[in-house]
Amino acid sequence: MLTKFCFRDKIKRKEGDILKNIVRLAAMLMAIIFALSACKTNDGESQTTPSAEQTSATTEADKNVHYSDLVCDDVESFAYMNFICKGSVMALNIPLPSNWKVYKVNDTTYKLQRLAEEIGMVCLGESTPYEDGKTEVHSETDTSHKIESVYSVNRYGEEGSYTYKRRVVLSYNDGISDRKVTVDMNYTSIDDDGIRFMRRMAKKWEAIMEPEMNTLSFDMGNGMPKALILGNSFVSTTRIGSIFNEMFDDKGDYFAEAISRPNVSIKDYAKDSYMLSRIESGEFGMLFMCGLFSEDDVTGLEKIYDACKASNTVLVLFPAHNEDRKRIKKAQEKYPELVTIDWKEELTNLIYSGVSKSDLCMNDGPEHSTQLAGYVGAGMIYRAIYGELPPANISIVADEYKLGTNYLKTGSICIAEKSRVFYFTAE
Repeated sequence: MLTKFCFRDKIKRKEGDILKNIVRLAAMLMAIIFALSACKTNDGESQTTPSAEQTSATTEADKNVHYSDLVCDDVESFAYMNFICKGSVMALNIPLPSNWKVYKVNDTTYKLQRLAEEIGMVCLGESTPYEDGKTEVHSETDTSHKIESVYSVNRYGEEGSYTYKRRVVLSYNDGISDRKVTVDMNYTSIDDDGIRFMRRMAKKWEAIMEPEMNTLSFDMGNGMPKALILGNSFVSTTRIGSIFNEMFDDKGDYFAEAISRPNVSIKDYAKDSYMLSRIESGEFGMLFMCGLFSEDDVTGLEKIYDACKASNTVLVLFPAHNEDRKRIKKAQEKYPELVTIDWKEELTNLIYSGVSKSDLCMNDGPEHSTQLAGYVGAGMIYRAIYGELPPANISIVADEYKLGTNYLKTGSICIAEKSRVFYFTAE
């Protein structure tokens, strides 16, 4: 049994040696074929030294390999951050990875941080603190949404210990001046797909709504110092008539009557002969009309319009918060000469800007507007007539933090989320 085992073992060893020799021979043949093909140019002539083009390409590859082989973060989601220059209403809206945080450093610089690590900066202008020792190793330019985007990869340090950063310079005009905003970040903090998305989706938009002033005056109509605010239960829940009279009390020459009926709209008032007769008599100097919900309301507005025209009463479209935007637009198109005090839009913008919806809308089925919303509407009328901001000492705005001191002092609304708005405050 021992002899038989040894004989078989010898046979296996011999077969293994043969296989090894075959593998070696095949490897030698492949090496010879590869060497011959490497020594041929495109026309088949042999060549022993590399061309200038080959040398240049090799050098470029050696230079780029330091960053192209790095493993970068795969960004799963983005958050849109708004950067606004002082004095401008236009925001530069930049998508940044949602796990990045933005912190102000000074008037022109914000730092970017992920967890506890600082990974870059957003700066007003083209230069950033990362300028010393910078060598640009890649650059490309594109334009999207009227924003020029220059992307570059920059190398820092010495050979053998290079570090790399990505840079995106966004150039645009904000209506006041030509601007440049630079995003500088660690190379590995975002991948190529993330950079492409950031550049492609960056936009500029009018993020700050300025208050309308001087769109109405006593001289536009019959001069009667009395206003009529006509609508449904949204007029009632806001107490806008009382707030109007308290707000206008310091002027001493104007007061309002607010009439509200549940579940009515313009079409219903258009059938009310008593109300139409009061308007036609010239009892009111101005009529602030709510109630555009349907096509019938757009049609019914004609009777209200004719009654106002007969008495030279100034008719103002004053949509409440629950009205239909399409019907409002149709009424504006039908009567382009009418002034619109867009109460609905102001409340919507305030909520979008970060004002608590529960402070402006009741927690009931129709989400009736609150008394604070009534202050907003009365204030809009005040601005339109007097060209100035209303007094902020009205009882309903005792808790002025609900609307924000900026709104009370300037009347402007930033309609981007407050937590995602960053101001460059340099002159």
